[in-house]
Amino acid sequence: MNINPLRLMKTLTIIALMVCASATIQAKKIKDVTVLYDGPHYWMPCPQMDIDKETGDSTVIWRSSEDRHVEGRDGVWVKNVPLRTIPPIHEEYRYSRDMKDGLVPLNFQLTEEEGFTVLHCYMRMPATSVSNFWLASDETAIVDRETGAQYRAIRCEPADAWYKYFKFTAPKDSTIDFKIYFPRLLPSTKTVSIYGVPNWHLRGEIEWNIRGLQYFATMKGFDQKPEMHHPTLVRPAHDYNKNNSGTWSVYTDAHLIKPLKEGTKALWLTPEATYVAVAHEQNWLREYMGVEKGGMLLDANGHQYKLKELVDYPLGEIYWVEGKSGDFVATFKVYEPLPLDIETITYVEPDGEPFSAWGANWKGSVESNLSVEELRSNQKLFEYKKRDIIIQ
Repeated sequence: MNINPLRLMKTLTIIALMVCASATIQAKKIKDVTVLYDGPHYWMPCPQMDIDKETGDSTVIWRSSEDRHVEGRDGVWVKNVPLRTIPPIHEEYRYSRDMKDGLVPLNFQLTEEEGFTVLHCYMRMPATSVSNFWLASDETAIVDRETGAQYRAIRCEPADAWYKYFKFTAPKDSTIDFKIYFPRLLPSTKTVSIYGVPNWHLRGEIEWNIRGLQYFATMKGFDQKPEMHHPTLVRPAHDYNKNNSGTWSVYTDAHLIKPLKEGTKALWLTPEATYVAVAHEQNWLREYMGVEKGGMLLDANGHQYKLKELVDYPLGEIYWVEGKSGDFVATFKVYEPLPLDIETITYVEPDGEPFSAWGANWKGSVESNLSVEELRSNQKLFEYKKRDIIIQ
């Protein structure tokens, strides 16, 4: 087939102009969106998945939609569900790849666009099909906490999802962008509660503002900050390289405790922070340890309480602890403060990066449904205990 070079050049020019025009339109759309609030990330346990052996399609039945007193629990099929386009969502989903418990990440954003206030409800697809899902109805509303003004939901996208259970399909691991439209909030609105979006735990109860999430816990029942024996830094890290153990920091005289099962934990609630102690068995005179950045605690509603500090030791680095084989030592982690009314938590510690060492292992963990009361009762187990060596 003969190709006319001039005609080809003209065609490519037209296509390039069309791409530029499309990019300009898309940029204008993004520019016209004002993000009022970027909500926290929730982590929902993934329901049991059924997989069709012939097609490979996977299905989950969503269990947390709540009883909406609506007939037809299985719901109707909703087609062409919107995938995430704008506004952008934080990419804090990396832990979900390695979670054995199969947690599903969700997030929401409150924006102003097209003359409306829009609630974007994002969800990472756990399967190719989800059923028994619920989005919004006439009970969905935004309430100004200062004035009491109610902004009732007008509609949602997809429109077929309004006031009913529904089923939908999308590529697995894609991010769904459900939208709920409200009248535009007054510019003076600063603090709101959101009602009637149960799958994102928006049922009132919590006040949201541009400065972030606010909890109003009383001082009654808080713990004192745990007493900790501080180790001695023998040698600080120098030109730290995770694959060169000679560059790691070295500590001795760690916080010793009575013998406990590896990974036993205790928890302290204070107004400023949440402390978690973790027990470790020392098998050698010199043992390497490490805690990766990005750890968190999750409550039953999926709210995150992020790891801020590893007391006395470097966070995100491997380090040496020198002691005696047979020692039991504790490390103390500091998280954002938990409210006093939290009953259970999920403990999330992400994997560390692979490194070169004999028996190298920097594996994270996810422990679900831990009782806060039981963890607080473990505090006495972590009292400092001097080493007791018997010499005949």
